[in-house]
Parts: sequence; C-alpha cells; structure tokens
Amino acid sequence: MVTTSALIAVASVLTAFRITQSIGYSVCVGLMALEQSVQPI
Repeated sequence: MVTTSALIAVASVLTAFRITQSIGYSVCVGLMALEQSVQPI
C-alpha cells in the first residue's frame, strides 16, 4: 500500500511544478509584451 507521506510528497511536487509552470508562463508573456512595447514590430 502507498503511504500517506508518499502521497503528500507526490502532491507537493505536482503543486510546485504547476506553480513554477504558471510563473514561467507569466514571465514569458510579460517579456514578449515588453519587447513589443519597447520595439514594435
């Protein structure tokens, strides 16, 4: 059987990955918008 601590560890890793992914996405969008505002194409 899977222990509770293993489930908590997996859940925390998945949550951290989602948070990192969303932060990275926001940073990429912000940088793209900044580049377009500074140097319009």
